[in-house]
Amino acid sequence: MFSRFSVMVKSIYKTKLRLNNYMEKAKYLFGDIVIVDDITIGVIVKTWENSKDNSFYYEIYVRTENVIRDFKEKDVERLRVRHKYLEGDDLIYQNK
Repeated sequence: MFSRFSVMVKSIYKTKLRLNNYMEKAKYLFGDIVIVDDITIGVIVKTWENSKDNSFYYEIYVRTENVIRDFKEKDVERLRVRHKYLEGDDLIYQNK
């Protein structure tokens, strides 16, 4: 009985390793504060992967518009400055 259990655990472990090697990870997660549309600040609400092209998509709450919008990962950037709007020096710093 012990040997069956150890074989089963080894099999599960190998499967998990194989899956982890193939899975890409999302760049942003729930609650991350991000920049969209170059100057608008939003918060990640949902992240999912498109199985057809293996790219990540995000639902982002945009406070200035009071709406949740969909974005591709390439259209999202991590926020480095914490203000409602990016202006002047903050915009320059964010784009470094």
